[in-house]
Amino acid sequence: MSHTFVTRTFTASANDFPGSFSSIDAYEKFVAVAGGEAIEGSEKLHHLWGATRSGWAIYTTKNILKSANLPSLQFLTDAGQQYEFEDEHTSKTSVAVFNLVEQKQVISDLKMLLSQLAANPDAVYDAEKSGNLCDGDVEEALKRDYVSANPALDPLVRGDEGSSADYLFVFLRSILTLFENANAEGLMLVHELRV
Repeated sequence: MSHTFVTRTFTASANDFPGSFSSIDAYEKFVAVAGGEAIEGSEKLHHLWGATRSGWAIYTTKNILKSANLPSLQFLTDAGQQYEFEDEHTSKTSVAVFNLVEQKQVISDLKMLLSQLAANPDAVYDAEKSGNLCDGDVEEALKRDYVSANPALDPLVRGDEGSSADYLFVFLRSILTLFENANAEGLMLVHELRV
């Protein structure tokens, strides 16, 4: 039986940000307001949903990052978050928050990673351990420049259940776009992983 790992990434005004979260309830109250505003607030990408069966994209990214010296991108895996909460159903919510300086580092490192992978797509094939990729999948996905607010449910994203090269690269490009938008507008950025 597989379990879907869900991510939510969104921008928030620094004025609305409480500074820290003492509990999952405090975090959920913040998300109810700030997450909703991010969805409604702009024509630009300010909110991104991700969903990947059995954490496929998360663990593939984690394996890719093992050979790259890009610690600012650990939040894209199951590590690197500042807050971790468990609920009564033993679900875990991990949260990373980024200020403007941290966003610039993520933007730089994510551009570098995408460039490295374009030059060496075999690194993705080597990092993927589930056998979901066929020859040419990574190269085809790297050719696109498509971004999406919800790549797992987007009919223009090839693959199934967030377990394809196309999903992975649409997600990474969308994260990059969201970080660039947040930084250009002086907004905080929140990334959440629910397992």
